[in-house]
Amino acid sequence: MLNGSYTDVITGNTITVTNGTLTTPSFSGKGNMRIYVLNGPGKIGDDGPFLYTTNKVTPTLLSYDGTEEEGDPSTVYVSGGGTSGGSVDIDNLEVYTPTISDNELSVFYETSASNTFITLWVWNNSTNFTGGSWPGQNATLMGKTEDGTRLIFKWTYDGEYPANNMPTGLIFSQSGSNQTANLQFVNHGYYIDGVYERTITEQEPVDPSVATLSVDKDSGESVERRLWKGFSNTATYDKMMDLLVKKNRSWDKCRGGIELFL
Repeated sequence: MLNGSYTDVITGNTITVTNGTLTTPSFSGKGNMRIYVLNGPGKIGDDGPFLYTTNKVTPTLLSYDGTEEEGDPSTVYVSGGGTSGGSVDIDNLEVYTPTISDNELSVFYETSASNTFITLWVWNNSTNFTGGSWPGQNATLMGKTEDGTRLIFKWTYDGEYPANNMPTGLIFSQSGSNQTANLQFVNHGYYIDGVYERTITEQEPVDPSVATLSVDKDSGESVERRLWKGFSNTATYDKMMDLLVKKNRSWDKCRGGIELFL
């Protein structure tokens, strides 16, 4: 490490390093640590229950005054935002339209707003796709249905899988409770309360502003680049658009609107 003056932002203690080594004074406590910064600003914040100089400081909790804060009776709150719990105001959730991207392994689950979160167990005869430890992996809360009364979750496999090793079985649950029957796994399937309803085909929208390769659409001039699999030495604007549309049909909407591939 560089020689110089290091200051711990937890305690404000300063140590001068001259031989490339910094040794901190001893400390203890669950979650406690020391963070020394070269030419640091000094102690940041106050001591708390986990990060402190000598003795932890427990915050003072206000006593209950016997009254409950008034709430909005028209608002429905659900626990389990995102993938790991929390509290979500369903009124503030956006309406979600299920979409997929190329080569993704995923399923969707629609359920009532009273459900806290959704867990999936996905498998076939040789592979478990949800970690191998029951009850599996939590799905992600994506938003609410168009009528604003129900929740939509999505699970996407985060590994690589060969086409000949697709999942065959699927169980939805709430961390192991209220589990569905053993369902047939349908890639991009949309399930409602434990029943397969349809297969999602809508592709995720493409932002044309991120599309670029060095071919001018007006001149049709080709360039010698090997940036895309499927081309040898040259690529024309039309060839590039054809390839993008092949990868994702949503690109067809951008045909003629992209001025330059870089």
